Amino acid sequence: MDLELKTLEGQNLRLIYFGEESYIVPHLTRSFQNSLRFHSRLFGYQPSEKINIILQDMDDHGYAGTTTMPHNYLTLGIEPFEHVYETCPTNERLGWVMNHELLLMVASDMATGSDLFFRNFFRGKVTATDEDPISILYSYLTNPRRYAPRWYHEGIAVFMETWMA
Repeated sequence: MDLELKTLEGQNLRLIYFGEESYIVPHLTRSFQNSLRFHSRLFGYQPSEKINIILQDMDDHGYAGTTTMPHNYLTLGIEPFEHVYETCPTNERLGWVMNHELLLMVASDMATGSDLFFRNFFRGKVTATDEDPISILYSYLTNPRRYAPRWYHEGIAVFMETWMA
């Protein structure tokens, strides 16, 4: 079986998916735009670049994850969630996931004066590497909120997703 990789580009969005997921793409893009519009109004956030979303259905259980290093990237597995250790009471899964993951993007990517200075100086966000330990400092200078504790990021994302619901 051949898998056809497709791309959809819009304002602030680059969606990469396999042809089999085409049925959900219109709903996913609307959920993305609605959530981004809400976060933009509330926080004054404008993405520093297009947000790349990888949509797939190849695992046993669904998930989502976000990073802003070195680019704004969100991965989304649309398989059913595993509820062994948690519950997921949501009336609309894609809207909920976009609200949560895009808030994580806002919390990490939204730049202040010093962030902007160092992003211009280094020509983008710097990713820390094991081979170059000084890159940890450069990475922190270009994206300091990325290094806040995970409980901080997840706490604000869960609060906001609940409030937005």
